[in-house]
Amino acid sequence: MTIAEIISLTRGRLRDSVEGTYFSDDELLAMLNDTIEEFCRETLILEDSQTPEICSIPVVEGQGYYTLDRRIIFVTRAYLANYGRLEKINAKDLDWWYYKWESTAGCPHVFIADLETQKLRLYPTPDNNYQLNLSVFRMPLKRISKDAEYPNMEPEINPRHHYSLIDGIVSRAYQTNDSQTFDFNFYQLHLSKWRDYCQKIKQEANRTRQTETSVSINPGLL
Repeated sequence: MTIAEIISLTRGRLRDSVEGTYFSDDELLAMLNDTIEEFCRETLILEDSQTPEICSIPVVEGQGYYTLDRRIIFVTRAYLANYGRLEKINAKDLDWWYYKWESTAGCPHVFIADLETQKLRLYPTPDNNYQLNLSVFRMPLKRISKDAEYPNMEPEINPRHHYSLIDGIVSRAYQTNDSQTFDFNFYQLHLSKWRDYCQKIKQEANRTRQTETSVSINPGLL
């Protein structure tokens, strides 16, 4: 579905066929963006290992900390080009196992990802320049904005999810603090439908990932 189609169907649900009566297109687009981002956080539906601005980090000698792109939700894998995969660990374990680990230099072999601060820490601190590549779950690359092309654009997530986004938008619209738009019953109805859909897709995604990794691989065959 295009953005224009989603907004039009949303207006139908809201009984707001004329822009400006209750909601402007800008307001509905903001709600659409928030709904898509919530969907991505809840379901981890967008997996990426190929977008350079998200997944590729030049590693500099002597620099242990690196800023992660704000669109990253979760880092699933990190590896140094020509060296191999890095194990994921936390700072408490490093404090327990390695004395003065923060001042140790060498070829990194583990990483700490703190998504709250959007920082990634390599251990040991790099002793050379490397190339770090990530596999991540992320938000859409671009928020939808009102420009000349937006009506014919489609959300980045799979088209099969587009129609259900409307419940997420409508639930947001019905909880706005305005006597003409606030409706607690409709808010609860659409919120319940939206959360049920997110949970369904989350379970589907988990089953798919478990199936994909259920068979053990003999390293000698790779």
